[in-house]
Order: sequence, then C-alpha cells, then structure tokens
Amino acid sequence: MKNKFAVLGSGIYQKPGCTKLMHLASTTILVFTAWLSSCDQICENEVTQSMTSPSGKLKLVVFHRGCGATTDFNTQASIIKATDSLPNDSGNVLIVDDKVAVKIHWLSEERVSISGLDSARVFKQEHSSSGVAVAYQ
Repeated sequence: MKNKFAVLGSGIYQKPGCTKLMHLASTTILVFTAWLSSCDQICENEVTQSMTSPSGKLKLVVFHRGCGATTDFNTQASIIKATDSLPNDSGNVLIVDDKVAVKIHWLSEERVSISGLDSARVFKQEHSSSGVAVAYQ
C-alpha cells in the first residue's frame, strides 16, 4: 500500500489526490448524518379533538398526521396521560386513511367508544391501550 503522505523538506504534506477523496468522504458522511437526523421530523400531528377520562388521569386524542408531500393525511387516535402532550408519533389506538371525522366518548374510566369510521380504510385498530378497552361502533 502506498503512503498517502510525502515528506518534503522540513514538513509532511498530503498527496494531492487524497485531499479530494477525503473531502468527498467527509461531505458524504455529513450529508448522510443530516438526513438521518431529520427522519423523525418529517411527520407532523394536528390535534382535532381531545377528551379527558372521567377521573382526569387519561385523555383520548384524535389527530391528523401528515408525513410530507408524497403521502396523504390520515386520522389517528392515542390514549395518553392527561398531563402529557401528544408525542410526534403514530397513534397507539387507531390509524385510518384520510381525514375522518370520528366521534369519541368515554363510557367509563376503563372504556372508550370511537365511532364514525364508516367505510374508512383501517390500518390499525387496537381494542385496548393503557388499561382502557376501546369499542368501535
């Protein structure tokens, strides 16, 4: 293997061809790192409704989630602690295609109802989350 450094006079200098290659490699790594760090930030949630449980400990949040120009919005729902803000994640209870005007209602502390799905294409439909049973009508 050839040495990429040359000794000239009183100093060590990098050979000319190696400088371009090292610059290209470091630029590629920088761009790739920036792209990876932006992956989580592409999607955004827009809360459409939120209802707190009878005890005030939990809340059911319905939101539209958009993930850039190449995907359509969808409607999602999550059950989270009442004191928490909605995280920038997918719904933990419901995900349906398009913007759907669902209706939500707490039946008790341990049971919630989600209706209005009609003919929406369902991607996720959990029947319990955070100790709460979810009924779909």
